Amino acid sequence: MTTTLNEVKNRSFKSIFQTIRSYLIDSIRQLNFYSNDPFWSSTLTYSQQIINTRLFLIFISISLSIVIIYSSLINVTNNVTLNEFSIDDFERLEYLYPNTINALCSHESIPYEKFLYLSPIFHQ
Repeated sequence: MTTTLNEVKNRSFKSIFQTIRSYLIDSIRQLNFYSNDPFWSSTLTYSQQIINTRLFLIFISISLSIVIIYSSLINVTNNVTLNEFSIDDFERLEYLYPNTINALCSHESIPYEKFLYLSPIFHQ
């Protein structure tokens, strides 16, 4: 008794699936973006309207795919400013981001007087 019940359920699921599938296929085949108004569609036959609709959908899907792929491949640069960092931090960041790292000097680590002495002599 249970096997027949399972068979009936399987058949009903298959028939529902096939019905939905055939409905979707027919809907796609008959898809037409043109109106039935003779003023707008007098120059195109029904088959030309369907072909134009399909071409439009193909071009739109290709364009959207290109935009999505392009936007996913764009590199976004985030600027992070570190006020105080050690040489180890700098070397680690330089290893991770070799092309985009930029270190601005905001203060002197060694005063100029340690390695540079300037004594000008002015002549009159």
